[in-house]
Amino acid sequence: MQPHLPDHLLTQASQLCTTASGPVHVKLILQDDRTIYDVLISQTGEIVRAGGRPVYGGEELGFKPCDIVGMSAY
Repeated sequence: MQPHLPDHLLTQASQLCTTASGPVHVKLILQDDRTIYDVLISQTGEIVRAGGRPVYGGEELGFKPCDIVGMSAY
């Protein structure tokens, strides 16, 4: 199953979107102060790439989506 952004970050992701139908390119800030660069978020909130690598399921992500505390444009 594809990992998703926490609900409270979906609005922020949509505000960072530069195209109407494309993915959002961001960096994520985790609660342990790590920053994950080169992240693509689909319009539905799925995390499809993290750290430049494709994400097909939660085990490939390397962190839990609930650990995300913020994001910004990449």
